Amino acid sequence: MGQPRFEIYINVHKGLRYLFGQILYQAGRIDYSSDTDLDNLAVQLDELTTYLEDHADNEKECVLKPLEQRAPDAVKRDLEMHVQIEEEKKKFVALFSEVRKQTNKEECLNAGLVFYRGLAEFVSIYLPHMLEEEKDTMGALWKHFNDGELVEMFQSILKNTRPETLMMMLKYMLPALNRYERAGLFAGMRASAPEPAFQAVMTLAKGLLSAEEFEQVESALKVA
Repeated sequence: MGQPRFEIYINVHKGLRYLFGQILYQAGRIDYSSDTDLDNLAVQLDELTTYLEDHADNEKECVLKPLEQRAPDAVKRDLEMHVQIEEEKKKFVALFSEVRKQTNKEECLNAGLVFYRGLAEFVSIYLPHMLEEEKDTMGALWKHFNDGELVEMFQSILKNTRPETLMMMLKYMLPALNRYERAGLFAGMRASAPEPAFQAVMTLAKGLLSAEEFEQVESALKVA
């Protein structure tokens, strides 16, 4: 086997899969008649929609547009799916709004179950979309771009992402990655991010990861 190629999708998708699992778990167990439970779930839903929107926007501008210039047919499926996904996202957001409009416990619980199923349906559509991107779209990128160009795409994504959004996304990405993926992510960020921003990410990682996992990050950075 040759040297592994640079990956655009895997880190952000691992974070999304982790977030999907977290939010489905919470959405399935909360008391939909409790304002406190609904407020907590609303925070996580806001993070999910922000994550989805930022990922879609950056992918379109930084990845799919350059790919379309070299292989127009390679982006058609992705662009079609993005339209469908946006419509499906609006549906589960609207269903959650309906929960918050209910005035008695029975109505809240019934509306909560409808929302939970709508969220699960959205995830069931999004999961195979991510696999298609990791296999088909990534394959087209490897065919038409060298790794230096792919790294430039990744760096442009970092630059286009607001710091507060990046920190939120990393909250889900970092625990979901293996030690080698984390090492590569941190090496890339150290090379492109301002030092204060990089140190903020290191502080975030120290709070999220186990002591052993954080030591692995530090060791990898010393070697790189």
